[in-house]
Amino acid sequence: MYGKNKIKKFISKYTDENSTEVLSLGIDKWAGFIAMFVFPILLFKYFSPESLRDFYHTNSQNNLPNWIFILCIVAAITLNFFIAGKKANHDIYPQMRLNQWNILHWVFYIFGWSIYLFAYEFLFRGILFFIPFYDFSLVMLIAINCILYAFAHLPKGKKEIIASLPFGVILCLLTLYADGFWPAFWLHFTLAVSNSIFAFRGNPNMILKWK
Repeated sequence: MYGKNKIKKFISKYTDENSTEVLSLGIDKWAGFIAMFVFPILLFKYFSPESLRDFYHTNSQNNLPNWIFILCIVAAITLNFFIAGKKANHDIYPQMRLNQWNILHWVFYIFGWSIYLFAYEFLFRGILFFIPFYDFSLVMLIAINCILYAFAHLPKGKKEIIASLPFGVILCLLTLYADGFWPAFWLHFTLAVSNSIFAFRGNPNMILKWK
């Protein structure tokens, strides 16, 4: 959080308030993509002669029923419908603190979340989940993954740290039974975007201008 504030303060010296919000969010999301996706791939390409695919896929088949995944998506949206519009949440989200939004702002915002969370899940439910897959029991594997996931939420406060633990278990189980991190990505992406949309709707200081 401190680093984000420093970047935003630096950008604000050269741009207006709205541009500062847009640029700082873009830098944050692209930096996350590079740190959690590009760098790990480069490291594996350099240090490991094996295929990177071997590190985030097991040899099992996809045993995740579609209805379970759809139920998780619906549950995430429903949960946000009831809680995301509260003041404590819309004081933080959407992360671009613009008073007036347009469609391009939303396209930029959602795209930023998509690349960031793709990299995020690639790292946590991809590399960090499947690399130690055969060295730990399933319970230990999920526990380690969720602890690391909770540490990643330290800058976001106590509530998000606590919420990340059960959510992390769900993401790990989806990844295990789907034999890949894509369901975890789509669920995480749905949760993040719907949270921002409902928080936006609940914030009286934010409006959408269609033109």
